[in-house]
Amino acid sequence: AMAVCDPVNGMHAQLFPDALPQHLFASRPQSRFENSSLMHPLSTKTKDESIVVLENLIAEHASEVAALILEPIVQGAGGMWFYDPEILRRAQTACREHDILLIA
Repeated sequence: AMAVCDPVNGMHAQLFPDALPQHLFASRPQSRFENSSLMHPLSTKTKDESIVVLENLIAEHASEVAALILEPIVQGAGGMWFYDPEILRRAQTACREHDILLIA
């Protein structure tokens, strides 16, 4: 668990850089539900741009990646991010296509 914390500001990455394995990190999707009572998703274009980055990273490194770890509902340390369900479905599809375990 220590190795998958924040790669830049995480305490463990800074204190134990040679002891922990190196991992690939993707930026969090920028598409999320708006903070409204109706929970309207952002535009499809933004949603597509957000997931394509992750899909490409998975495809490019599929032979090296064992699992994708993500917080599907709320990412507390980085703020309160409620991801669009389509982003989560496409992440799951990309993992299945490349035989990668999804840990959510």
